Amino acid sequence: MLIPAYAILLAIKHNEITDKIFPIIIYFISIALVILLALRSNYIIGSDINYEYSIFIQTLQNERWVVNPGSILSSA
Repeated sequence: MLIPAYAILLAIKHNEITDKIFPIIIYFISIALVILLALRSNYIIGSDINYEYSIFIQTLQNERWVVNPGSILSSA
């Protein structure tokens, strides 16, 4: 969402920006888009995501969500 906003800002302020900076801006935006696709993974990564995933699997297998008041992820 920031890249289109940045492009609109550049279009508005194009008179105040030198022509030498536009290739650099295009380069960094393209790198950001390539990295966005390259950093996708089929594996879950994170500190608490494994616990959330186990709750999801339990809910899927039991076909109901058991609320545990002592859990960090409880809704109670």
